[in-house]
Amino acid sequence: MASSSTDQVSEVFEKAKAEFLNGIKDQKLRRQLQNATTIDDIWDYTEQLQKDQASNKRLRSLKRIGPYIERLQEYAGVIEVFVQAKPDILALIWGPIKFLLQVSSNLVASFDAILGVMKNMGSILPRFNEFVPLFKNNERMKYVLGLFFQDILDFYLVSLRFFGLTRWKVFFESLWPARRAEIQVIAENIEKHRLLLCNEITLNDILEAHTARKKALEHYAETREFQERQDFHSMETYIRPPSYDEDLDRIRNGRCEGTGSWLVQDQQFVSWAEGKEKSSQVLWLQGIPGAGKTFLASTAIDRVKDLGHSLFVFLSYRYDLNSPIPIYHSLIFQLASQDRDLRTVLCSTIMSTTKDLKRDLKGDSKFALNTFTKLLQVAGPTYITIDGLDEIDDCTQQVFLHLLLDVLKGLPHVKLLVSSRRVERIERILKPIAMILPIDQKNSRCIEAYVSHRGGEWLDNSFFDSDARSEVQQLLKPLASKADGMFLYARIVLEDVEMLQDLDSIRDQLSVLPEGLDEAYERILQRITKYPSAAQKQCKKILSWIACSPVQITRHEMEQALIIQTDKRSVPQVRSTLNTLRLCGPLVEVEDEHLKFVHFTVKEYLLQHQKNKILDEGEALLEISTTCLAYLCSDCLDPDLSDDDLERNVISGAYRLLSFAHRQWAECLGLCTRHFRDELSPQFVPLLRHIMRDLENPDYNQDSETNLRLWSLDRFKSNLEEAKAISRSLDFRSIMATSYDWRLDEGNTSTHNRFTGPTKTFSEDASWAHFDPTTFSATTIRIHRVLQGLLCSESKHTKDCHCSAIQKHYGLAVNTCPFISCRYHRFSFKSTALRDEHIRHHDRPFKCALEACEYSTLGFSSRGQLENHLVQCHHRPNEFHIPVDLDTLQYEDLKSLVMEYILRDEVQVVERILPSIISRWPSKSAFESAFGGLLASHGSVAMARLVFGEQLSLFNDIVKTSFVPHAIKSCNIPVVEWALSNSTLAEWKFLRDIFSSNIMASDSVEVFDSWRNNVLSGNFGSMAISEYLVGRKWSPVMELQLASFWIELSKLGYFYVKTASSLLRDLASGSCSLVLAKALVTCGADVNYRSKKSSTDLRPLHHAIKKTSAEAAELVKYLLLSGADPHVKVIRLSGKNKGQAINLSLEPGAKGISKWLGKTWDELVEWAAEERRKTSAEESSSISSLRS
Repeated sequence: MASSSTDQVSEVFEKAKAEFLNGIKDQKLRRQLQNATTIDDIWDYTEQLQKDQASNKRLRSLKRIGPYIERLQEYAGVIEVFVQAKPDILALIWGPIKFLLQVSSNLVASFDAILGVMKNMGSILPRFNEFVPLFKNNERMKYVLGLFFQDILDFYLVSLRFFGLTRWKVFFESLWPARRAEIQVIAENIEKHRLLLCNEITLNDILEAHTARKKALEHYAETREFQERQDFHSMETYIRPPSYDEDLDRIRNGRCEGTGSWLVQDQQFVSWAEGKEKSSQVLWLQGIPGAGKTFLASTAIDRVKDLGHSLFVFLSYRYDLNSPIPIYHSLIFQLASQDRDLRTVLCSTIMSTTKDLKRDLKGDSKFALNTFTKLLQVAGPTYITIDGLDEIDDCTQQVFLHLLLDVLKGLPHVKLLVSSRRVERIERILKPIAMILPIDQKNSRCIEAYVSHRGGEWLDNSFFDSDARSEVQQLLKPLASKADGMFLYARIVLEDVEMLQDLDSIRDQLSVLPEGLDEAYERILQRITKYPSAAQKQCKKILSWIACSPVQITRHEMEQALIIQTDKRSVPQVRSTLNTLRLCGPLVEVEDEHLKFVHFTVKEYLLQHQKNKILDEGEALLEISTTCLAYLCSDCLDPDLSDDDLERNVISGAYRLLSFAHRQWAECLGLCTRHFRDELSPQFVPLLRHIMRDLENPDYNQDSETNLRLWSLDRFKSNLEEAKAISRSLDFRSIMATSYDWRLDEGNTSTHNRFTGPTKTFSEDASWAHFDPTTFSATTIRIHRVLQGLLCSESKHTKDCHCSAIQKHYGLAVNTCPFISCRYHRFSFKSTALRDEHIRHHDRPFKCALEACEYSTLGFSSRGQLENHLVQCHHRPNEFHIPVDLDTLQYEDLKSLVMEYILRDEVQVVERILPSIISRWPSKSAFESAFGGLLASHGSVAMARLVFGEQLSLFNDIVKTSFVPHAIKSCNIPVVEWALSNSTLAEWKFLRDIFSSNIMASDSVEVFDSWRNNVLSGNFGSMAISEYLVGRKWSPVMELQLASFWIELSKLGYFYVKTASSLLRDLASGSCSLVLAKALVTCGADVNYRSKKSSTDLRPLHHAIKKTSAEAAELVKYLLLSGADPHVKVIRLSGKNKGQAINLSLEPGAKGISKWLGKTWDELVEWAAEERRKTSAEESSSISSLRS
C-alpha cells in the first residue's frame, strides 16, 4: 500500500511538472530550468550578485529573500525524504529562482519587485520542518505537499511568462501590476493550503483544495480578461478609430480566384516578408492607375498574417483626410486587439494613470504616434500595409510618411508595404530606402484569369447559342494583353460589353478595343449621347452630382434630385428605383447606398481630359445649386406646416434630399460663384430672393455683419443683398462644422408615437437653429423629430406602422448620428442599435479636470493639440544634403523638399534658396498657399517670418483663411503669438469674429492668454467683444476665461453699457450661458434692453423664454432676479399671430420651465419679484444702519 501511495503522490508531482513545462514556450529556457540546480548554487549566485551590485553602486538588499529560500530549503528536504522526489523535481524549485534574479536584475524596478514578491512568499510558506512528525504518520500529508509544489510552480510560471515577453522592460510599470495581482491569488492559495497541515485532513479535503486552487486561478484570469476588454472597448468607443476590416472583406470578395497569387511567390516580396538577409524594411508596390494595387495589397495582408501582426489601412480620395491621426488610431487599435499584453499596455498607459490620457490620444498626433511606437517596440514582427497613399492630401501624405519612416529606423522587426501610383513626391522619399516592385507587367496572367472568369459568368447567364458564345470567347482573348496591366481597363470593357443586347454590337465593341482607359471611358460617353434626350439629361445630372458635389450623395437623394423641377413649388413623389448601371454604364457603382465612380480616374477624365466636354464643372455646380434651392423653396419646407403635414410628407418620401440640401446648399453656391465674374446667375437669383423674403429666420438678426471678402463675394456689386445672404449662410455653415454640441435631437421634450406611445425624447428648442439666417435648420429639427417618432423599435413592429415606407424612401439615412458636426451625420450605421451605441459614447474628447463638474463626463470636442516644433521629437541627421541645382528638380520633388525643410526647421537653408524656390511657383501667394497650413501646424516662428515676411498682414487671404486659423487649431503658441502681435487695429476689426471664434474653439488657455495679452497691449479692447462669442456654447474653462476678460475690459473702460446690453440680448437668443450673462450684467448690461424704440423689439427675456433647455431656464431665472420685466408689452412681428402681444406664459420655455426649476411660470415670476423685494429691503436696511 505504501508503495502504491508513493507512486500516486509522485504522479501528482510529475503532473505538476508537466503542466509547468508546457506553459514555458521557450525551448531553451525549458532546458535551462531542468538543469540540475541546488540551494548551494542559489547562495553562490546571490553572493556574487551582491558583490556585482556593490561595485556598480546598485546594492539592493538580497537579504529580503532569505526567508523564502529557507522555506524552500525545508520544503525540498521534506519532499526528498517523504516523497522521494527526483533531482529533476528539485531542480524546478531552484532553477527558476536563479533565472528570475538574473533577468530582473537588469532593471532596478523589476529587481525590487521580484525581491518583494519572494519576501512575501517567504512569510506565507509554512515552516515545513515543524510538520515532519505529521508527514511521518499521515500519508495524506504527502498529497498536501503536492499542492504546495503546484503553488510554487504557479508563482514561477506567472513570473517567467512576464520576463519572457519581448522588451518587457519598456512597459514594466504597465504590465507588472496585473502579474503581481495574479501572484497574490497564488499567495492566497498557499495560505489556504497551510490550513490543511493537520491530522484531521481527509482525501476529500485535499481534492476540494485542488479544485479550489484551479478555480481561483481561472476566476482571476477570467475577471482580468473581462476588465481589460471592458477598458479596451471603452477606449475604442471613445476614440472611434477608423476600421478597414469591411474594406478588406469587400476587396477579398471582389478578387477573382487565382489573381494575385504571383505576388506571394515573387522573390522581392518573399525577401521582404520573410526578412531574409539584407532585405529592405520597406516594399513599394508601384503601379499605374487601375493595375489592381489594392487587390494585391489585400493579398499581401493575408499572407503576412502568418508571419506576425498584420496592420492595414485603405486610404481613398473620397475621404477628406487632413491629419494622420485617424491612421495612427486605426493602427494602434488593430495592433492592440491582436495581443492581450499589448491591450494591457495600451489600457494601462492611457487609463491607469493619475491623468486620463484618452483626450491626448484622441487629439494629439505626437502623442498618438509615440503610443503607436511604444506598442511596436514590444509587439514582435509586425507588417504595416498602407494602400492608396497617393490619394490623400499632399501635406498629410508627406508628414505621415516622413514620421512613420523615422519610427521604423529604430524598429528593424517592423516592415512597411506602401501601395500607390508612381508619384514624384512619394518616389522622392521612398526611392532611396524602399525595394520597388512594379506590378504593371507582372499581373498579365491574373488579368487573363479575370477576363476568363468574368466573361464565362456573363456568357453562362446569356441567351447566346453555342456558336455565338464561341465567337465572343474568341473576341475576348486579346482583352487581357490589351489591358496592359490594368484590371480596371478589363473591368470597364467587360461591363460595357455586358450591357449590349445583340451580337453585332458586341462584335463592333470587341473587334477594335479601346486604346487605354481614356478611350474606354470615351466610348461609354459616346453611347450615352445616343440615348433619348430625357435619359441623356438624367445621366448627365447623375455624373454631374457625383463629380462635383461637395460630399458623396446617396442613391435615395439622387432619385429625388432627378425629378425636382426648378420652376415648381411642389416636389413629385419618387416612384422608381435608380438603375445607375443602365444609365451610366460601368462608370458608376453603389457602395453602402452612396454613389461613386468606379475609380478616381473617371472624375479626372470627366473634368480634365474629356474632349467633347459632356461635363463642365461650372455648369454642374450651377445645376446642383439650383436644384438645392428649388427643393428648399418647395412647399414641403414651409415653416408653417403642421406636424401632421410633416408626417404625411415624411411617409411619402418628400425629405429624401433634405439632409444634403440643408447642409450643402450654401457650400454649393459658394463653389458655383467662383465661375462667375461680377454677376450672379439669373437661374438661382429668384430662388435666393424667395428664401430671403419668405424663409428668413425671425430670430436671426438680418442686420448682422458678414465679411463678403472672406468668401470672395465682394465682387458681386449688382447682387449685393443676395451675396450677403450667401455669405451669412456660409458663416453659419462654418460654425456648424465646429459646433460639436449641436444636435438635431437636442433637449428633453417627449414625443408621442401614435403606435407605441411616448417612447422617445427630442428637443423643441435646439437653440443653435437661431443662428441660421433661414428657417431651414428649425424645420429640419422638426422633421427629424417627426421621422424618428414614426419609427418602431427594431425588435418589434406595430400594426399599420410606416417603417417599410420610410425604409424604402430613406434607406439607412434614418440611422445617422444626430450630432451635426459628426462624420456619421452623413454616413449611416447599419442599424439603429449601432447608432444608439455610438451616440452614448459620442466623441467629446476634452474632459474637465474637476470631477464634480458635469463636463468631466460630458466633455467637449476639439481638433487636438499638435506639437509646437516637430524637431523636438525627431533627431536631425548629421548631414543634410541640398540639391546642387534646384532648377532641375521636378515640381513635386521641389514641393517635397520644401516640406522636408519646414519639418526639420532648416531656416538657414531655406533662407539661402528661397528666391530660387519661389520663382518656380506662379506667384508668391501661390507659394504661401502651398505651405501655409504646414507652416502653421509644424513650423517655427523663424520659418514663418521667412516665408510671410517680418510684418505679417492679416489682409493676406492665405494668412487669414489658412495660416492663422491652422496655427490656432494646432495650438502652435509661438506662431499664434507672433501672428497676433503683427496685427493692426484695422486688421482686427476685419477679422475679429473669425479669429475670436477660432480662439475659443481651441479649448486652449495658452492660446486665449496670447490673444488676451495682445488685445490689452494693443489697446484693441473692442476686438474681444463679438456676437459670435455668445452665439454658441464653449467649454466651461473658456467661458470663465472670457467672462473674467470682459470684466477686466469693463474696468479699463473698453466695454460700453450699450455693447454689453446688446450682447446680453444676443446671448439670450444664442448660447444662454449663465457664466457669460453674469459677466455682462457685471459690465452694466441692461436686462430690459431693446435696440430700437419699437414695441416689436424683443428683450433678452423674450429670446430666452422661447427655448426649452435647462440652460435657458436658468438664464430666465437669473434675468428675472436681475430685474427683467415679464409684463412689458411686445408685439409679435411675424407669423400667424403677427400684430398680437406676446404672452410670455404661452411661450415654449415658460410652459415647461417647472421641469427644470420646480416652479410654474407664474410661480417663478412671483418668487423672483419677492426675492427682489427682500434684496432691496436688505440693501435699504444696510444703508440706514451705515448712516446711523
